[in-house]
Amino acid sequence: MKLYSKKMFNLFFIFMFTVSFVGCVTTDPINYKNGYYIVNFDYDFDKVYKASSEVIKDGETLDTDGEAYILTYNKSAKKRDLDRGVLKGNNDSNAKDTILIVVSEISENVTKVSIKYGEHGNAIRASTFVKNLKKKLPSNS
Repeated sequence: MKLYSKKMFNLFFIFMFTVSFVGCVTTDPINYKNGYYIVNFDYDFDKVYKASSEVIKDGETLDTDGEAYILTYNKSAKKRDLDRGVLKGNNDSNAKDTILIVVSEISENVTKVSIKYGEHGNAIRASTFVKNLKKKLPSNS
């Protein structure tokens, strides 16, 4: 009976570990390169750019002081300028605490978003940004 109980415990442990591991895996096709957390969205550039700036402006992503980032962007960028999709959030009290969002048009209805927190990136904070970004985007149904 003790052997049976031990086997059941082991099976239960393996099952719980598997469920926990699968729960942490995202279904989004993401890439992590040079500190940038990169995700593609099936939306046009303008929708993704607007939603990205709203996530920062609305304080849905906070700096290390718990405040909304101070958003800077190139207001004079023209429609096809390479830097028109760059958003940068700064923390006045900590120069190393930044967020850099690069929104790039891949095709008419596919947009790439590259997110980098600080110098080296932070996948956990970036994945939270993506989650908040998805909430801002309209339903694709």
